[in-house]
Amino acid sequence: RHAPWIEHVNKGSAADAHERMGMAFMHVAMSSDEVPSCGESVACVSGGNGTMRLYDMTTMQQIYEFSGHSDAVNMSTFNLSCDMLVSASDDCTLRLWRLPEYDNINRRVINIGKCVRVLRGVPQGYAHGHNDAVTQCDFTPDGLVLVSASDDKTVKTWDLDTGLIFRTLTGHIGWVTA
Repeated sequence: RHAPWIEHVNKGSAADAHERMGMAFMHVAMSSDEVPSCGESVACVSGGNGTMRLYDMTTMQQIYEFSGHSDAVNMSTFNLSCDMLVSASDDCTLRLWRLPEYDNINRRVINIGKCVRVLRGVPQGYAHGHNDAVTQCDFTPDGLVLVSASDDKTVKTWDLDTGLIFRTLTGHIGWVTA
């Protein structure tokens, strides 16, 4: 049996997927290759309930759930080495996650994944952060910088080691969604 999000992609039935998963999903990120900590290709489904669910692409079973955002997760993406994940949320934050270690033979999580850094927005007290929903995020190819876009009409580049902003790009007349 396929995971509900796969059924949605195949059948275009968001209502059915929402009912079966218990959450609306916003985005599906696919790992580019086998994830080192999991030994499998995985997919991350970003949810309208502030969580993200990780699925084993071989069995189509959920193997982990990340939680921590206080509002919908608009998207998530893996870094090139597939050992980290970043999420963008309506709560004006980005979160950097370490993936869980997964035993793909016995199909169980060995070490849990966890949030290793929160890139805060204005509502969380960081004056230079986003002050509206963060809609997009991605790693630079070297994995050292994160780029984010927001409904606050800005694009920001973040230093992942420090969590500080390198640059804010302004000038958009509307929401930045891609």
